[in-house]
Amino acid sequence: MKGKILKYSMEGLLCGSFVYLVFSILLSLRLNTGDFYLVLPALAEDYKSELFATMIQIFVFCWFGGFCGIAYFFSECVEWSFQKQVIGYIFSLTTGMVPLAFVGHWFEHLAIGLFSYLLILLAITFILFVISWFKLKSDVNKIKKEIGIRKNKMRNVQVSSKWIIRWLWVNYGIFVLGFFTLGFFSDNKIVRINFVLDVLICIISLILNFLLFRKRYQITFLGKITLLFLTFCFMAFTYFAFLTSGNGLPPALFM
Repeated sequence: MKGKILKYSMEGLLCGSFVYLVFSILLSLRLNTGDFYLVLPALAEDYKSELFATMIQIFVFCWFGGFCGIAYFFSECVEWSFQKQVIGYIFSLTTGMVPLAFVGHWFEHLAIGLFSYLLILLAITFILFVISWFKLKSDVNKIKKEIGIRKNKMRNVQVSSKWIIRWLWVNYGIFVLGFFTLGFFSDNKIVRINFVLDVLICIISLILNFLLFRKRYQITFLGKITLLFLTFCFMAFTYFAFLTSGNGLPPALFM
């Protein structure tokens, strides 16, 4: 097990270094000054040293990439219980984002930091889900070629399109309800009440998602985690909208 964790972490570290290179290219194209930027100018200004800031940025990308590899390892441990997988998966990604939180000053703005944390969790989970889906599809095709089965489909690893549409409608309703309450109410006390209602509706949606994870639709671990993080992001996005709604200070629920 330790050998596999080390293997996945090294692969993730290499991916992190590659993402850093791509990020540097995109940053240079975005700034469009004719120079190649190895580090964010704002980060170099924070640390008063371009060399040290570059080392910090490389470390952040490689550290996060390594723990993304470990998180992928936990997602592949199908013999574990779902709860154990979730704990290992979230712990790995959270540990990987600790340097990013310090560099990005997330702790100075908790609401924005939480929102950024959830968005990155969702994005990474979706990317890992796509990777695992292609890997699974490749393995299935190899098995089909070996045993000569062409017509039977792997139904137990496919997500029903009707189920996806149903889930999207539920969470789209949460999204619309959150903005409707923002525009309809202006008193802070009522805003707090409606925010609590939105959270309760999100929790109900979360419960519905768990109920749909039964044997009728056998969804892979990363598929489940992606949907759960999407639900949490709707909750965070509703709260983030309160910060920019013009209603003054946000509800003092997380303060």
